[in-house]
Amino acid sequence: MTFRILCLCFFIALLSAGSAWGHAHVWIHGAVIVHFDEKGVAGFKQEWVFDEMFSHMIIHDFDKNKNGRFEPEEVKEVYRGAFSNLKDFG
Repeated sequence: MTFRILCLCFFIALLSAGSAWGHAHVWIHGAVIVHFDEKGVAGFKQEWVFDEMFSHMIIHDFDKNKNGRFEPEEVKEVYRGAFSNLKDFG
């Protein structure tokens, strides 16, 4: 009887879990950093660290001068070419 109750609880918890959407081949470590000043919370910074494979793909596709750094115009291209459409997916 206890095993049945545990199984039932497990499946109820599983079915009630919210959805998480992500791209099948991109792994992201995300963090939110809270900045404080003398009055309290001054702002937030969101940080994403992508997996090595995705990072290499972005560098290969958008570091046009191949100097190992993103110049300001290349940063704009990364945004336009790889991230601007994220708003369409919530």
